[in-house]
Amino acid sequence: MKQRPTFVYLESQLHQAQKMESVGRLVGGVTHDFNNMLGVILGHVEMAIDQVNPAQAVQFFAKQMVWIRSY
Repeated sequence: MKQRPTFVYLESQLHQAQKMESVGRLVGGVTHDFNNMLGVILGHVEMAIDQVNPAQAVQFFAKQMVWIRSY
């Protein structure tokens, strides 16, 4: 008679593992999309650096954005 509680426990553990796998896939997709958007933004920042006067503060901040990407 001990088999039934063990089966229920293992079934709940399997269900929990499947939910965690689903969450992991969702998070992976979200981070992939975020990284793609960030790449586009940083590409535009790099183009803006070339078009902005070096004396302007905006170029300093734009260069910091590109620099921080390496970390």
